[in-house]
Amino acid sequence: MSGRVILSHVQADALLRAQREGRRAAATSLDPGVSEVEVILEGDRVVLGHGVNLSLDTLREIARDQNACFLVEEGKGRKAQAFSEHTNLLYSLLPPTQPPRK
Repeated sequence: MSGRVILSHVQADALLRAQREGRRAAATSLDPGVSEVEVILEGDRVVLGHGVNLSLDTLREIARDQNACFLVEEGKGRKAQAFSEHTNLLYSLLPPTQPPRK
């Protein structure tokens, strides 16, 4: 895994479902549908790789918001958004509406 980790409710829901099913690993996209990696489901956290972990509580918070994508930094999810002083508008990254093409 390289670059930023970006998750939406789509990935969060699938990872939480895999955890409820007792799976120890699951495939997911950490870059909105661009690629797929396997992550480890371990106790009350998801190990995303390269020292990046995410608690199941944080994953549940991401799953509850169906209108945003989240940057994962230092084990926390932060909405992927930015404010433009030039346009006076807030821009947000939205979850994909279709699965990635294979």
